[in-house]
Amino acid sequence: QVRAPFSGRVAKRLVDAGGMLAVGTPVVNLVDNSVLEFRASVPSADFAKVRLGAPVDITIDAMPGFSTRGKVARIMPMVEERSRSFEVVVRVTQQSNLVSGLFARAAIQVRQVPGALVVPPSALIRDGSGADIANTFVVLNGKAERREVTLGVEGLEAIQVVKGLDAGT
Repeated sequence: QVRAPFSGRVAKRLVDAGGMLAVGTPVVNLVDNSVLEFRASVPSADFAKVRLGAPVDITIDAMPGFSTRGKVARIMPMVEERSRSFEVVVRVTQQSNLVSGLFARAAIQVRQVPGALVVPPSALIRDGSGADIANTFVVLNGKAERREVTLGVEGLEAIQVVKGLDAGT
């Protein structure tokens, strides 16, 4: 009789019944799906923004329409030289339809700015002069006018404008 050190699912059977084994030979691979970990690479520019315990929204490519939430459990304190990124580990409590090994995407909430003026990234022109400086066009009296704007919090679908633009223009 073989007893596991924890409850979980048998992911892979490594030996057949009746086989001869040496002491310490693994019999099965067990997976503890009670808590899953999501590991992700994050660009080094965001190192100071990610915090332990921050909420993370997760979607699974193989499960359209499915989303779940997790929390940042660990932030690796080293940036990889080749990729200029660091690893974040997110803990996700088990749900019956999740299994380990699925490809997932995550969005980490780094900050909320109530009442922020935001524009889509496609509305901005960046020339590389500064990470927080961009240009955009506004229409005044039927003519397009170029405006320099100062940027704040950036997301995938919206970027905060903190200076140089008024709401409704």
